[in-house]
Amino acid sequence: MKNIYLKIFAATIALGITGCLEDMAANTNANTNANANAESNSSTTPQETTPTVTPPAADNTVIDPTTTPDPLVTPDPVNVDPAGTPTEVPSTPATTPQVIVTASGDIYMIQGGDTTLVQKGTITPYDEDDETSFTPLVVGDAMSASQLQPSDCKNEFWCGAKKDATIEAGFGPGEWFTYTDERDDGNSYWTWPAADWEGIVSACNGICGVSTLGPAYMYPYMGFGFFLTENHDAVDITDWGGICVTYSTDTKMRIGLHPNEEGQAAMEYNDFRVALTPGKNITKNFAWSDFKQDIGWGKAYDRDLLLTQIVEIVFAYQDMGAGSVSSFNISKIGKYGTCN
Repeated sequence: MKNIYLKIFAATIALGITGCLEDMAANTNANTNANANAESNSSTTPQETTPTVTPPAADNTVIDPTTTPDPLVTPDPVNVDPAGTPTEVPSTPATTPQVIVTASGDIYMIQGGDTTLVQKGTITPYDEDDETSFTPLVVGDAMSASQLQPSDCKNEFWCGAKKDATIEAGFGPGEWFTYTDERDDGNSYWTWPAADWEGIVSACNGICGVSTLGPAYMYPYMGFGFFLTENHDAVDITDWGGICVTYSTDTKMRIGLHPNEEGQAAMEYNDFRVALTPGKNITKNFAWSDFKQDIGWGKAYDRDLLLTQIVEIVFAYQDMGAGSVSSFNISKIGKYGTCN
């Protein structure tokens, strides 16, 4: 009996040992398969994935325009006072043109918030930008618009209140022009309230502007005037008896009678002239006998012959030295006695 118990006990132990061995074998196989799978996965090409992008938070920062200007905004031009301190160009009413001149002599007009660059010494619009600082120019009262009305225009052959720049002196349409001492390497220049003659007449009820005699030429001069014919032909104006003009000027201005180029060369450019004294809205009549050449230079010329050869009549600033600045307005021109 005792032997039977021992056999049963031994069989039980054997079964337990066998079960443990089977469990150990199973665990070993599982680990081996897992390692094999891991090695197999590491040897294959990894799958590409699209990264998740998180959009940045909205920038709600408010930019201070006084510290960070918009690069697309053109800054306003500035003036430079005599000490060189920049100041803003003052605002200008739409009806009042403001005139400023750069250090290089280029001319700007500001009206109604628009800035127009006008070429030095002419009224042709200037195409290039000028990067120099602005220098303020004080414009005299003589440049202000004439108070003449169209009803004030009578028998004169040109009246600015009609708002027409064309000259009709009995020989067909004539046009205005300017000249300066630039031909002698001078640097005198004009300042105009508009970029063309029609604009000037509309703004001024006449031809108005500012003259500045520069220092580059020893005897600075400049003038503006009109041709008597469309083709700049010479004509006889003897029967006018003289000329009349209504004008304003800050300094002395001269009226000159110009023949063709041959005639001017013959008198060595010593024109027959009369002087307009400074004043505002003055009307004067000048007989042809009032026109005289200067004494001491040039060549004498016959005045009666000259009156049969006139191509142009000019209003000139000269004989006053460099630095002379004058505003002016010519509002009426006619034959002797017709401007009243």
